Amino acid sequence: GMPMMGAIPKQNGCFVAAGHGCWGILLGPATGEAMASLILKGSSSEFVDLAPFRPQRFANMELW
Repeated sequence: GMPMMGAIPKQNGCFVAAGHGCWGILLGPATGEAMASLILKGSSSEFVDLAPFRPQRFANMELW
């Protein structure tokens, strides 16, 4: 699956960057740059679009 990266809805100042699996070390620099931009500027960086990775994509998912 795809990693989950972005702000947690309704949780002010709470961010997540997880689920990279075995690709974590390779994706670490891009993830760090994108998350730093999101946290400091409030938007994705010019290099990484975080839209496909947003945590909200799981909002309507049935867990059980």
